[in-house]
Amino acid sequence: MQADLKTAAALGGYAKTAITAITAQNTQGILEVQVLEPKLVKAQIQAALVDGGWQAAKVGMLGTAAVTQVVAEMLAQAAQQGMQAPVVLDPVLRASSGSALANGSDLPEVMLQYLLPYVDVWTPNLSEAEILLGQRVATQAEMALAAKALVQKGAKAVLLKGGHLPGQQVADVLVQQGTDQVLWWEEARIDTPNTHGTGCTLSTALAVYLAKGETLPVAVEKARQYVRQALEAGKKLQAGLGNGPLQHFV
Repeated sequence: MQADLKTAAALGGYAKTAITAITAQNTQGILEVQVLEPKLVKAQIQAALVDGGWQAAKVGMLGTAAVTQVVAEMLAQAAQQGMQAPVVLDPVLRASSGSALANGSDLPEVMLQYLLPYVDVWTPNLSEAEILLGQRVATQAEMALAAKALVQKGAKAVLLKGGHLPGQQVADVLVQQGTDQVLWWEEARIDTPNTHGTGCTLSTALAVYLAKGETLPVAVEKARQYVRQALEAGKKLQAGLGNGPLQHFV
């Protein structure tokens, strides 16, 4: 959430937040996670809805099936009230440290069942795509197939992030419903230990650019470039003993 708020502010957006879980974590990993009660999550989203709505929504860590269903319910309510704003879902299921951030093996299926109708673009990393699909994604060719498979399940668009693949190049792929076009972005890997929060940062940046009226491919390009600048600027940050954060205010 801290990365989300910094990203929105840095890019000229203003974020209204609904906290789904409280985590005790640092640059070395997750110590503890406490998911909030669904009714409290619902009340937070309702507070944002009745106070001017939003121009885009970013959904991150959900934690439980019950919270996921509540978020889907509120997105449906927003749509019924005429708030046809883009929705970005970063399906956070596992932290970059490897710690699980989802309670219950049914959460991926609940996400696919309840959130698909209301999400405009999913932004999974490789391990999250593997969990959602139940299959391994270990090459760029498999990335494209995985993104297409999620679209075939009903996703309107999928930006699959390939940063966890080995090699000196980093590739991301975008697949959109209703088109056979597969868009790739491939650039040199930035050598830095400070990568904590890259997924949150990218998805929030994407939501901000969509809120500003950019098309999805252009929003992806701008969001990726912002993340790369934040990674470069964050190389010298001494924020802890492990993987530090990006420099969001680059």
